[in-house]
Amino acid sequence: MSDPGYKLTPRYQTALKMYKNAINKYQGYKFELLGYSQSGVIVNSLCSDKVRNCISLNPAYKNASLKNNEYIIRSTGDVVSNLTAPKKALNSILYPQWTKKHMVNIENKTGNPITEHKVDTLDRLNPNMIIGRGVGRQMMIKK
Repeated sequence: MSDPGYKLTPRYQTALKMYKNAINKYQGYKFELLGYSQSGVIVNSLCSDKVRNCISLNPAYKNASLKNNEYIIRSTGDVVSNLTAPKKALNSILYPQWTKKHMVNIENKTGNPITEHKVDTLDRLNPNMIIGRGVGRQMMIKK
């Protein structure tokens, strides 16, 4: 997918409109952008300093410029997000602050690329794992 071409799609235009409306309505707040698969293109494109964390699961983009507040979770068996792996290696060299915490790999357990692309792969993460920045006591929800 080419970034300029994708920005012309109704999916992207709808996401952009919602994002701009939220930014205008809730000025001064930090946002979290989350996306899965094709929505990873949107998360990557809209990721900015107005967003605390940009987190994508098995994102479908390639040749994207990854930001310091961008985190990728992907199954090693997912073919859709396979193209992000080389970019991660390059980023870790060019941007020392872009660490292994920015690319979370979930081991391929099934060998099935369709199954490995599903959201259910998140069940294999440690439930105590924290992904992103700015998470602390102030953000914990107490019952």
